[in-house]
Amino acid sequence: SGGYRDLKMPVTIVTGDSDRLIDVDAHSGRFHRDVRHSRLIQLAEEGHMIHYTATEAVMKAIELALKDASG
Repeated sequence: SGGYRDLKMPVTIVTGDSDRLIDVDAHSGRFHRDVRHSRLIQLAEEGHMIHYTATEAVMKAIELALKDASG
């Protein structure tokens, strides 16, 4: 985590706002604050396994990240 501020590539963080396994603000939120050029996408009423429960939204986030990376 000490090098987060040095990241230069586009970063997209996708999380569920109802994750019961981790504290979203302490993990995803902190990562987003540390990487100033990052995008944080919080999916409403989604938990820890968003790649299973919100696959379409995760794929859209990946498409946005690819668009950011290609300029």
